[in-house]
Amino acid sequence: MSDLRRKRRLAAVRKAKLATHHEESLNQMQELKKEFQHNLAEFAAKYGQKVQRSASMRQQFFKMCADLKVDPLATSNSVFGRLLGTFYYRLGIQIVDVCVATRPNNGGLIPVPELLKHVRARYTLMSNPPQIEADDVEKAIAKLGDLASEYKLQRIGSTLYVLSVPTDLSADHSALLSHLSSLSPSPPCASVMEMSRALGWAPERVVHSVDALEQLCMLIVDEQTGGEPEYWATALLDVEE
Repeated sequence: MSDLRRKRRLAAVRKAKLATHHEESLNQMQELKKEFQHNLAEFAAKYGQKVQRSASMRQQFFKMCADLKVDPLATSNSVFGRLLGTFYYRLGIQIVDVCVATRPNNGGLIPVPELLKHVRARYTLMSNPPQIEADDVEKAIAKLGDLASEYKLQRIGSTLYVLSVPTDLSADHSALLSHLSSLSPSPPCASVMEMSRALGWAPERVVHSVDALEQLCMLIVDEQTGGEPEYWATALLDVEE
């Protein structure tokens, strides 16, 4: 019985020590977090302009924020929000302008590499223009939020696209467009039967998808082939007007 009492007493001592250690560790972590937040705020204030111009510094800054579990774009009232919120808002406006300008040619589905080419061309008109990368496009579209809710990122095959029309691409739509994009460097076009064979689908399933995508102007049909009509992905037509 004495051994049992001793074990209980030691267990109580252990519990108290663990509780004290946990509290001390928590306090220490909170102090470190406060210090890190202070240093991060100083970094933002000191290097704000460089962060806005340099893609690599923005990535470093976001990593520092992620380590802190801080979302720098969650609010415009914080030093972090003031630093990057305006940058991504302005970038978002440029993205919207490019998507609207190119929509007659691509139906509202533009590859991010092509979008970047247009956006960077606009920024070159500025003195000391910022570096813009695909990661910035993703954050800018997220920042647009309810202001432009139809703007979405859509991965088709290995390429990331921006969808700027109020529609959702189904799995079949994405698979069909992915197949056409995989034909590069050959022309991004195929007949219904060619797509049927490549995808292992019944021709009726292909027709259903190409009809929907043609209505959205994401596919155009070439009936002057001398054979079966061929469907082209408008987003992949790299033609200077």
